[in-house]
Amino acid sequence: MSAEPASGDGLSCRFRLTHYLRFTALLLAFGLAAAAGMTRAGLTPLLVGWVGFIIVAFFFPGWGIRVLCTHCPFYARPGLILRCNSTIGPLKLWRRRPGPASGAERVQLQVILAVLFGFPVIALLVAGQFLWAGLTAAAAALLAWTETTFACRRCVNFACFLNRVSAGRRDAFLDRHPDLKKDWAQRSDA
Repeated sequence: MSAEPASGDGLSCRFRLTHYLRFTALLLAFGLAAAAGMTRAGLTPLLVGWVGFIIVAFFFPGWGIRVLCTHCPFYARPGLILRCNSTIGPLKLWRRRPGPASGAERVQLQVILAVLFGFPVIALLVAGQFLWAGLTAAAAALLAWTETTFACRRCVNFACFLNRVSAGRRDAFLDRHPDLKKDWAQRSDA
């Protein structure tokens, strides 16, 4: 991003440790509930596979990073390590791809999220661990509600299908950032 947005637009254009910690705490609660339940159910091999999926999807080589984060202004910031309000640490292995996500990218992200959040709940239900499945589902629901209510309404990654920024606020932001507006328009026309 070439410049910070004008004050008062309410968008999350700067890294905020409190936002990152909120997201991380909720994600950790979900992950711990899933891991505890899967361990208790004797599903350790499935747990290891699920954790492996998370590592591949979000860290190396970062499939989720490619389909979601490469469109985000946070990805354009200098440095080899991605740092935003939802993640710190993944390497920026992909080139920046500003502008809207393609339909295929949106589907891929939905698949990633479905596996990330759905797999442990389904595995726990099949294993008869209904309490742990409920706790895991509740933690996932709390994370989804909190993020869509508080983060997605202010997020500058307009390519994400969960983004809840109004078209007017998005357009005003892009008007203040001509380089991003140009990229967004070019990808929209493609």
